[in-house]
Amino acid sequence: MEGAIELRDVVFSYPVRPEVRVFHGFSLVMPGGQSTALVGSSGSGKSTTVALVQRFYDPEQGAVLLDGVDIRRLNLKWLRGHIGLVSQVRRVRCALHVNDEMQERCP
Repeated sequence: MEGAIELRDVVFSYPVRPEVRVFHGFSLVMPGGQSTALVGSSGSGKSTTVALVQRFYDPEQGAVLLDGVDIRRLNLKWLRGHIGLVSQVRRVRCALHVNDEMQERCP
């Protein structure tokens, strides 16, 4: 397994708000063997992308592929056991300053 993940022409709406399209033919390729960061403003689809890759939801159209295989064909427990995730940091609450006293307060 190389670990390449691809979202191909994904159309998706959350079940609780089916009238709001989150993705309209969204495509993304994340090469295997590398770390990938999803960065963007609030509401840009980062969490939705992760939820689709972890198969908390399935796309209405299109596919999420792992090494070219549709993840709907894979064992869910196996799939989730092979995904590493570091969640987004909401905000940095403490500014770093040169002052030693401030540095002690902001480890």
